[in-house]
Amino acid sequence: MDINKELYDLKVEIDKARSFKNIFWDSPFLDTEKDKREKKEIFIRFFILTVIYIATCLVKILLTFDKVDIGYLIISILLCLVLFVCYLGYEARNFCSLNGHKGYYDLRYTLCYKAFRRRLEKSSFSTNDIEKYILPLLKAKNSTLESYTFKSYLKVVIPSFIAGSIVAFLNQPKIDFSLYLNIIFIVIFGFIVSMIGANSPGYHKGYKLLETLLYNYLLEKDHTSQK
Repeated sequence: MDINKELYDLKVEIDKARSFKNIFWDSPFLDTEKDKREKKEIFIRFFILTVIYIATCLVKILLTFDKVDIGYLIISILLCLVLFVCYLGYEARNFCSLNGHKGYYDLRYTLCYKAFRRRLEKSSFSTNDIEKYILPLLKAKNSTLESYTFKSYLKVVIPSFIAGSIVAFLNQPKIDFSLYLNIIFIVIFGFIVSMIGANSPGYHKGYKLLETLLYNYLLEKDHTSQK
């Protein structure tokens, strides 16, 4: 038995279950015609709003490009984008709440766990195998993969950059406000990238989720055996 291949097959099933296509397009969790009809209504509303938003931005750019300050134009488009994202979050929450789910993360976990259980039943792993061999190997793999992520890179680079910038700032005879702006930009950029990385699918995140599912599986087995 090739443990690495079995783990990879489990991760592939999990990645399929949590993919955008499976959740928002295939939507296997929608059992009733009512839920499917509500999904169509949500998608139609979102499509209409997207067209309106794009058309509004184009009209603003074409009509006011030569008349207003470019900064004002960018700010107004960004404000519209914020409203659009808020509405998108509202509709996404409504969609993920179909069929009784509490939200996106609850829905994604449910789909992943079902796919995980189906694939695990086809494998030759026993509970003892998972506890003694699979989880230790998976922990070591995740630890190695974590060290190669961009988030780990930022954890090292950003503090060093800020510390170096502060030292350079203290050694300057005059105040350089551009240095302040550079520091603020790096901090904000690192925060945004970290947030995106925390919520986006990836090679490393598939194995991290697999580790969590294995622990939950063992916990479920333990509770079942105690009944």
